[in-house]
Amino acid sequence: MAMSERWSRNVKRLVLLVACTWAIAGCSVYNGPFDGRIIDPAGKPIPGAFVGFVWSGEVNTWSPMPGCLHAVLVRTDSNGRYSVPKQALGISFLQRVMRKVSWSQEAWAPGYLLAASEQASGVDLRLLPAKSTTEALQQDHRMEPREFSCAADKNTLADLAKARYADSFKRICRDQPPAEALEQDYALIPSRDLLATGAPRRATQEEWREFNRKAGWSAPPEKPGAKIPALSADLLPELCRLSSGEQYNEEKTP
Repeated sequence: MAMSERWSRNVKRLVLLVACTWAIAGCSVYNGPFDGRIIDPAGKPIPGAFVGFVWSGEVNTWSPMPGCLHAVLVRTDSNGRYSVPKQALGISFLQRVMRKVSWSQEAWAPGYLLAASEQASGVDLRLLPAKSTTEALQQDHRMEPREFSCAADKNTLADLAKARYADSFKRICRDQPPAEALEQDYALIPSRDLLATGAPRRATQEEWREFNRKAGWSAPPEKPGAKIPALSADLLPELCRLSSGEQYNEEKTP
């Protein structure tokens, strides 16, 4: 009986130790403040760059699916500086442990590649310029508005969506067409980014269906493993017309 009681006490101590360790880990989730600069490779400030912070974890204690729990999105000033005060996450210590909460930071500006940092303050985060249109438009090289939609300022989110649209539309439709083949995933980016701004596209579904037919995108490849054809140069003007938005062109977008 005595040994049974001793074993029971040891088990309780072990459970308490584990619980305390988890609690300490939950308390250590940093929530600000944050400050720093966004600069280019030469050390020059990048004004108007987007800087985002996301606290993510399991959406609830009974589902392992990760999700956004809190987010902040700001822009740098004329000196490339940003500042974010301490955040009220609205998540208890126990929830931080159970949901495995962590935070991350990203920065992006049109013409540059996405960069991440794990430093909280006094950071000079360098953004590398994109070397090509394809590199600039890759999904993992640009900041996604939906990553910050759980709590970030809606006006700044809208500015990010507009900046993405202006950058992609300018690269594909205003500048010289990219030297590499313009495949479907990249060709449709201006139109997708325009939709993210909340602005209606001027083109109708019928016009898009006709364009997809001309481009050979209306049906899957006949042979397994065959590639969808790249967009021919003579269809580029029509693509740009269908993807254009009067109120969100590059001259008007912040």
